[in-house]
Amino acid sequence: MFSLDRDNVLIETIKQAEDGNGIIVRPYETLGTRCTVSLQSDFKIQSCTIVNLLEKQLQPLKPAGSEIRFDIKPFEILSLRLTMAE
Repeated sequence: MFSLDRDNVLIETIKQAEDGNGIIVRPYETLGTRCTVSLQSDFKIQSCTIVNLLEKQLQPLKPAGSEIRFDIKPFEILSLRLTMAE
């Protein structure tokens, strides 16, 4: 369903958002390296937002088709809220 282009970043969680609106994907960086990551989906991504652990919006990201790019800090865990195009 999802893949990443970096070996040092893993997807820890994929779950439905608490309010039922979208999917939460939690990637984390494992080797202490700052990098830019490309997340690929099997589906077209309509929107993506970095959210906090309570799933409140922090920063919108602009998807490009079925790809989203984001920066991740050393050992950081991100929460991304994705909505998929129908």
